[in-house]
Amino acid sequence: MSRNLERDFQKAVLKLKYQKKDNLKKSIQRFFKTIKFQYWFVSLLLIVSAINATHPHLIKDFAVRVGYSPKPPMSASPWPWKNNQGIHPAVINITPDIESSIKSVAEYIARQESDPYLRIKALHDYVINRVSYDFQALGTGIQPSQDAQTVFSTRKAVCGGYANLFMALSQAIGINTAVIIGNIRQDLGSTNSISMKTQQFIQT
Repeated sequence: MSRNLERDFQKAVLKLKYQKKDNLKKSIQRFFKTIKFQYWFVSLLLIVSAINATHPHLIKDFAVRVGYSPKPPMSASPWPWKNNQGIHPAVINITPDIESSIKSVAEYIARQESDPYLRIKALHDYVINRVSYDFQALGTGIQPSQDAQTVFSTRKAVCGGYANLFMALSQAIGINTAVIIGNIRQDLGSTNSISMKTQQFIQT
């Protein structure tokens, strides 16, 4: 074997030897990185489990906020509500004699407001301005009737009552409205105390 060939062979052997050492070093580093990641992942799971065991509403609230975080459609809203933070003037100026019946209130609002969208706002404002949330029903679980007439007379309601009164007012002036029934979030209250929450669906 010539001297040059022998030298090249030794270099190739050394290179292969260093490559093996380098590969072994990289494998060890990868192993410890994996172990480190698994350690932190398991630790995180344990922390989340501990929080969920002691404060389950925190995890639920976080999940709701991540999955559903709507932004108020202020300036971009298609609704022409110039003063969406205030009560509609028709509701502010309503007199006690007009509040003799649901139909009387609805017809008064219809006369005062011709714009169909603002008319809906006025009906909405009337309901939220005149009806108080029935916290006694929330606390005791004894829920009075939530039909529109009872809510109109007592001025108290839970979610379904608000929706029923709004529907009765809107239908009295020819606005097709439906009440959509759903389940209440359990972290906000007992499903035995409030059997349902409702949303208003409006067809104009």
